[in-house]
Amino acid sequence: MLPMFASGRRNLPQITVGGNAELLADEHYVIDACRKAGIDSQNDDLRRAAVGRVVKVLERDDWDGTVRCQVPGVGLVWFAMGCFAARGKDDAHRIEEGSTTVSDSCGYAAPSPMTYAAPFPDAGAEMSYAAAAVTYAAPTYPAAPSKKVHQQTIRNLKAAQQDLQTKLQTSEQARLWEQQFNGDLQRKLQANEQKIRYLQTDLQAAQSEQQVNVQTIRNLQTSQQAAQTKLQQSGIL
Repeated sequence: MLPMFASGRRNLPQITVGGNAELLADEHYVIDACRKAGIDSQNDDLRRAAVGRVVKVLERDDWDGTVRCQVPGVGLVWFAMGCFAARGKDDAHRIEEGSTTVSDSCGYAAPSPMTYAAPFPDAGAEMSYAAAAVTYAAPTYPAAPSKKVHQQTIRNLKAAQQDLQTKLQTSEQARLWEQQFNGDLQRKLQANEQKIRYLQTDLQAAQSEQQVNVQTIRNLQTSQQAAQTKLQQSGIL
């Protein structure tokens, strides 16, 4: 299976990690190539500031065809591999020597955004943009976060979200178990209260029966004493 960036692109430039590479000077082409490689628009202002410049390659992702580069005066930026110019031996030697401008063999005639080209005052002379170029210092931008860092951050956030959902489900299950446990205790308490009422009723009945028995014994004792008295009076005893 070919990498994603391999389709629809011919004569891809040679990109070596640790080496230098030259970006195309066509701003619209660079931005469009980045979109097709799956890079969002977050750091497009840095990419526009870097077009046409020689950058240092720090990392490459051969699956989606993207490259993380150190752009002098701009910072760390991700580009698509299609954003770089294919070079011959002479151009490659010039790039490795540290040149930061676009060569004439790039195939794009527009000057680098880092230079302002003005013609000679003599209208009859052939205009030379290289001789009349007025350069100025490139603005300094903060280093752009690595695309890998963004991907790792997304994975961390998804893992944290999954962890929170698991804890929520666990808490909900614990709450249901607690409700069920409390319900069982409540039912047992009600049953015990009913038993206590039954026992109290039985105790009251037993106490009433005991009182009746005591009164019966007293009555019998009284009757016995009365019978003995009559027997004594009759002379039988």
